[in-house]
Amino acid sequence: DSAGWIDHVCALRKERERNLHACDDFIINVDTKWTTHATPLVEDDRAAWRGAAWTRDLYLLAIARNPRLRTLRDLRGVEGAAL
Repeated sequence: DSAGWIDHVCALRKERERNLHACDDFIINVDTKWTTHATPLVEDDRAAWRGAAWTRDLYLLAIARNPRLRTLRDLRGVEGAAL
């Protein structure tokens, strides 16, 4: 089920090679829809991505780790201000 997949991704048990950032509040992964890349997911030095031509069409996926947040509309107060 998709909720289980999200839990595994947020816990970095799945798709860890796609992870760009993880903190207590959210994760940011390279989206699987990003197909115009060369072989960036093999590149360990993510700083080398900066300015690379193949990052022009980069797709990212951000997932909140708070299970109460199901949509952006659920963000209120301080949580919403983080955007």
